[in-house]
Amino acid sequence: MIFTVHATCRELRFSRLFAAPLQAIEQGMSLICAGAQNVLIADGDGCKRSPIELYNIICGTSADARKSTESIQSTFFTRAAA
Repeated sequence: MIFTVHATCRELRFSRLFAAPLQAIEQGMSLICAGAQNVLIADGDGCKRSPIELYNIICGTSADARKSTESIQSTFFTRAAA
């Protein structure tokens, strides 16, 4: 399956094809770190996801792990805001 990484950087829109999903995820995360916006990865079926969503699907991050991460983040931001 082919994966296409779409991103916007300084009002320029570009796309790149990858044969492996982890390569697409790595490129997507690199683009985000470099300041690109609207970074999405489209699979061969046309379904678009963010790099972290695709990573969670492929690597099987469990719902319990996501809930625990959300709980930690909400606690941290609540304390920081107080």
